[in-house]
Amino acid sequence: MNNSLNASIQQVLDQLGIELQIISVNCLSHKEFWAPIDAKALQSLMAHREAPKRVSSAETFLALCFDAFETKIIKHWDVDELDSIILYAFKLIILESQIANKMPISLSPIIAQWFSHKRDHLVTAGLKPKMIDAAIAAALTYNIRELVDVVCQAVFFTSGINILENLNLTLPKRYLETRPDIIKDHQEDSRPLQYWLESDGSGPLLFIVYYSGRCTYLKCFGCALPSLSSVKAIAPNRLFEQTDHVLERLLSQQERESLKSVFLSNNGSIFDKTTFSPTALHHAIVRSIALFPKLEKIVMETRAEFVTAEDLAHLKQLKKDMNSKVRFEMALGVEVFNERIRNKVAKKGLSNKGIERFIALLGQYDIDLRCYFMLKPHPSMSDMAAYQDVREGLDFLDDIGVSTNTRITMHLNPTYAAIGTDLEAAFLANEYRPPQLSDLETFVEKNKNRHTRIHLGLNDEGLAIEGGSFLREDSSSALSELRRHNMI
Repeated sequence: MNNSLNASIQQVLDQLGIELQIISVNCLSHKEFWAPIDAKALQSLMAHREAPKRVSSAETFLALCFDAFETKIIKHWDVDELDSIILYAFKLIILESQIANKMPISLSPIIAQWFSHKRDHLVTAGLKPKMIDAAIAAALTYNIRELVDVVCQAVFFTSGINILENLNLTLPKRYLETRPDIIKDHQEDSRPLQYWLESDGSGPLLFIVYYSGRCTYLKCFGCALPSLSSVKAIAPNRLFEQTDHVLERLLSQQERESLKSVFLSNNGSIFDKTTFSPTALHHAIVRSIALFPKLEKIVMETRAEFVTAEDLAHLKQLKKDMNSKVRFEMALGVEVFNERIRNKVAKKGLSNKGIERFIALLGQYDIDLRCYFMLKPHPSMSDMAAYQDVREGLDFLDDIGVSTNTRITMHLNPTYAAIGTDLEAAFLANEYRPPQLSDLETFVEKNKNRHTRIHLGLNDEGLAIEGGSFLREDSSSALSELRRHNMI
C-alpha cells in the first residue's frame, strides 16, 4: 500500500513540476501562534519566512499550514510511514487543486480512510468528531473548499476560505462528486448535498442542491435522483444551516460580490412543502439577495402542481419589501415534448395544457420559466426522433413565449444511463446508447437564434454507469464548444 501511495505522490509531483520544500516548524512552538488569529496576522507571520524556490507565497503559506497541522496532531501518537505520507499529501492536494481545479483522485479515498482510522487520535488532539466527519466527506467528494476550511479551523481557528482569498489563491469551483453510499455513511443534515460555481452568459452563478426529503412523485422513468436524498424529512433549521454554510462559509468575499444568479434545488420540488419548508426557501432567498449585491436572478426547481398563486404573491411581496430588482425563474421538468412518451412512458404527469396554464400563472407575477428537456430519454427513441422532439418543443415554447411576452429558457440535458434505472438495463442489453455531443453541437448551432434560449446541462451528476454517459473521451472538442455556447 505504501509503495503504491508513494508512486501516486511522485506522479503528482512529476505532473506539477514543482519542488515543495518542507518548511521548518520551529516557529510553531510560540504560544501566540496557537491563539485565534486572523489572516492578516498569519500573513505577517509568513513575512518572516523564506519562501521555497519555485513556490508562490500562497503555496508557501499552505505548506506551512499543513506543517502546523502535522505538528499539532502527531505529537499524540507514534508516527508511522503512512502518517507522514498522508500529511505530506495534504500539501500536494492544495498545490494540485490550484492548477487542475480538483483533488488527485488517487489520493482522495486514502485520505478519507486515514481520517477514519485516526479518529480517536484526532479527537485526543482536539479535533471535534463533526470536523473529522466533514473532512472525510470532503475527501470522498473531492471537495477542496471544505477540506481546506476544516484543516484551517483545526490549526488556526479561522476560516480557510478567508485565508486563501487574502493570499490570492484560486478557489476550486468544480462540480462535486457524490454517490448514494457516500450519502448514507457521511451526509450531514446541516450540509447541502452539492454546490458548485460556474458561469453562463449572464455571469457567475451558484448552484445549491439541498439535502432534503426525497421527491414525493417518484414515478419518472430513469430518474435516480431520489437515491441521493433523505428518506425522512429534514428539519427547517437544518435547511437554514445548509444555506448559511455555503453562502457565508464556503464563498469568498470576491465571489459573493460577483455572483449574478443562484439556482436552488433539492433534486425534486423546492415548492413541495412536505419536503422543503417554505420558511427555509424564504431564508435562502433573503440571504441571497442580502449577500450578493450584483444578483440578478434566483432560479427554483419544482413541479408545476406545487406552485400556487399565494406562493408567487409571496415572492412578489418579498422582492418589494427588500427593494430588490432580482428576477425569479421557475425551473420545470418537461423532459420530452411528445405527450405520449412524456406521460405514458416517461411518466411525468404533465400535459401541454398544464404547461400553458403554468406559464399563464407565472406571467401574472412577471416570473420567468426554465424548462428542463432530456435529449433521448428513452430507449424507444432514435437519435433522429430525439432531435425532432426537441425541435418541436422549441417551436411550442417559442409560440407561448412570444404571445405572453415571457422569457423562456430550454435547459437541455443529454441523457445518461443512470445506476439502478431501466436505462441501465437497456444500456447493458445493448438497447440504448446516450446521444453524441458532436450531434448536439450541430443542433445547437442551427437553433441558437430562437426566442427560446437554449442552455445545456453537461453533467451526469456522478450517477452514470460505466460507459453509459454522454461524456466520453472522444467528446472533448464538442464539450468545449457547448460550454462556450452556454457563455453567450
